[in-house]
Amino acid sequence: KMDSSTKFPDLKWAQRKDRLFITIDLPDVQNPLIDLKPDGKLTFDGNVKDTKYEIRLDLFKEVVIEESKWNLKGRNILLNISKKVKDEEYWPRLTREKIKHPHIQVDWSRWVEEEDEDSHAGAGFGDDFDPDNMQDFGAGDYNDSDDEEEEVEEAKADLGDME
Repeated sequence: KMDSSTKFPDLKWAQRKDRLFITIDLPDVQNPLIDLKPDGKLTFDGNVKDTKYEIRLDLFKEVVIEESKWNLKGRNILLNISKKVKDEEYWPRLTREKIKHPHIQVDWSRWVEEEDEDSHAGAGFGDDFDPDNMQDFGAGDYNDSDDEEEEVEEAKADLGDME
């Protein structure tokens, strides 16, 4: 449960059939921690000066972590989240819970109507959400585990040399 000193930041979202664009509007955020789980559980923690911000959301449906990216861009945190099911109709809302959240709004600047999507394939996507400019979720963790595997392989190789 959020305590009274913790705030929910303003968040905007848009979607395509295969992905979500989420913008967390938080100027001067420090130590942003973002986590996304395949079941759609999205968590965010960050500080602006002495104020703590956090997000705990269950996204409407499952997502694919490996195809999802995020980035810190000036005053915003941008999330480019890949939906697990990519050929269904648009999600009726961002979250599983059917509640009107005062801090969650549709990002009309990036919104494309479902029937127009094919003709606007790249429209409203923008360089900011270009996956090449973004980071993997859990990048820190993944890197660590990769390094460990490599170290183990190297250790095995060294042992081989000794025989």
